[in-house]
Amino acid sequence: RSSRTMKQVHDIQHIQTLDIGKSPSSQGDNWKSFKLLFHGFMDLSTKKEHVIESPTFSCNGHEWFLRMYPGGTTDAKNGRVSMYLCCVGSESDGLSFKVSILDKFGREYCRKTCEYFFRCNGRGWPDFIHLDTILDESCQILDSNGTLAVIVSIKAEPAAPFIPKNPFPKMMRGIFLNEESADVCFELFSNTACTFRVCSPVLTCFF
Repeated sequence: RSSRTMKQVHDIQHIQTLDIGKSPSSQGDNWKSFKLLFHGFMDLSTKKEHVIESPTFSCNGHEWFLRMYPGGTTDAKNGRVSMYLCCVGSESDGLSFKVSILDKFGREYCRKTCEYFFRCNGRGWPDFIHLDTILDESCQILDSNGTLAVIVSIKAEPAAPFIPKNPFPKMMRGIFLNEESADVCFELFSNTACTFRVCSPVLTCFF
């Protein structure tokens, strides 16, 4: 009986939901979210410019990571936590993203949204939140293990449609240049060739 029950659970895990029509949850913009857990936050250094970097995550064809400064950057006011979203190795033309801090119950405590033309050095906020707010037990942000939960949400851009290269011009050129298959022969003088270049770019590629 137990093995049959385990198999049922295994089968359920492989069920895929298919929507017919547009589901209510798909209305509006499509955002891809990533949950980052900063364990032992209360023990992190609060020295200016001390940075903690998250593992990378993928969205819109790019790799991203979050930089968090528990003691803030040099541009931050004293006692503020700084956060910046960074792109790995390349630049993104434009991006909308949100960063949220959750309380220990998984509820959103605060959120900030940005829309930038992105550069690999990152975009974000030098004064995201007061450090004392996070450490204040009455705010119930850190869990019992001192873990800070952060959600990064990136607006997903639709993928460009794949358009295969049309092989027809190359095939026709091969046919025309093959003496056995070609049924037309062109003999061009220099001035005629110039005319083709101006008037018929398609035929020009055969010469």
